[in-house]
Amino acid sequence: MSDDAAMKLRTITTINSIVAFSESGYDMDTYLSECLMVAVILLIGYWQGEYHKWKALKR
Repeated sequence: MSDDAAMKLRTITTINSIVAFSESGYDMDTYLSECLMVAVILLIGYWQGEYHKWKALKR
């Protein structure tokens, strides 16, 4: 699986889990903090991927 396809799949999975979250009766603060955490985790993963690509190009 290409990185792009994996990223799309991960995004879809994340969206599904966020939807499941909101339907399980959480209050808005918990929901927002979870969304923020998920966004930060995805960003870190993305930055790591970009860094490794950049490092490979510099060789």
